[in-house]
Amino acid sequence: MDYLSHGQSVRSRWPNSLAGLALLISMATLSALFATSCAATALQSQSAVSSATPTPSARQHTVPLQVVQGPNGAVLAFVPITINGHGPYAFALDTGAATSLVDRTLVDQINLPVVGHVQQVTGVTGTGTARLIRLDNWSVGNVKLPTITATDLALPPSDVQSGLRGLLGSDVLSTFGAVTVDYERQQLVLRDRE
Repeated sequence: MDYLSHGQSVRSRWPNSLAGLALLISMATLSALFATSCAATALQSQSAVSSATPTPSARQHTVPLQVVQGPNGAVLAFVPITINGHGPYAFALDTGAATSLVDRTLVDQINLPVVGHVQQVTGVTGTGTARLIRLDNWSVGNVKLPTITATDLALPPSDVQSGLRGLLGSDVLSTFGAVTVDYERQQLVLRDRE
């Protein structure tokens, strides 16, 4: 499933700044958490990301993953996200992001509810404004995701044109018992909690 390229090579459409943007977004989401007085709980590495073999009682879900290597050698993994029946949209899989993030243009385009005030956020590559939004009816591949409060941020137009529409962060990934990123098979495997 090539939900990024739309007939063109993903690599040719991936901007040079995308790796820096991913770092900015990760930093922005952390800054937004502190700015809004939200507390982030440290996760045990075994429950957040695992390559352990699931027990027979745990249900597994396999989601297509698109692995892209950028011009500077940085590797990003993209997953298909559907929101309120719209999409799929390419979200970067980011286990280091405390909160998931949706591009501001997409939030406005599909009328996602804003539930928090605008906050100034700063990352290593710049400063921007973020709002808190509510995601109720959304999925990664065919796997329904939990209702969350996420962050929105205006992504640079070059990144939106390349297909990036947000980040799937550890706030969602940690709701699963195990998350396995299989780069070779280009699959994300999500195991339910037991």
